[in-house]
Amino acid sequence: MGGLTEVARADPDSASDALKKMLAEAQFDSFWVSSIEVALRFIKHVNSLESSVYVDVAFSCGAVVRAGDSLTDTSERDFFYGRSKFLADIYSFIGMDVEGIYLGVGGALLISIGKSVVELQLSQEDLEQDGSVWEVKVDVRKPHPLPFPASVACVATGGGEYVLAISS
Repeated sequence: MGGLTEVARADPDSASDALKKMLAEAQFDSFWVSSIEVALRFIKHVNSLESSVYVDVAFSCGAVVRAGDSLTDTSERDFFYGRSKFLADIYSFIGMDVEGIYLGVGGALLISIGKSVVELQLSQEDLEQDGSVWEVKVDVRKPHPLPFPASVACVATGGGEYVLAISS
């Protein structure tokens, strides 16, 4: 993105409000995968810009899809098995709108799409790392003022805890 950004620790309410502004009514467009990280791409129409921006949700933690009473439960299986099941499930959401976004207990991020919920879950192993566990960020090709922050992240401190950070 370039330029200087201001990063600040955020309380859960501020982070939740920022996430809602960034993803409310955004449309799930695509996803990509590396060996460790997954990124979900959404298209967000911004009325004040009279155009759309990409909003990416990148994460290295575990993720599940909850659909009604069913759950893609991968807690007792291999990480990569769980990731492959998640990707198969998330594919069907392409073209659907975000209906809600919530911060859960322990740094979890929940994104409601259609009648399902995508939940990014932090494990104790995630919290022992030092760095971002998940991040929601705007992919801006041309600099212009946004009516919401540039990113919100859940950052592990390496000591079994996490902080929420907002950058503008």
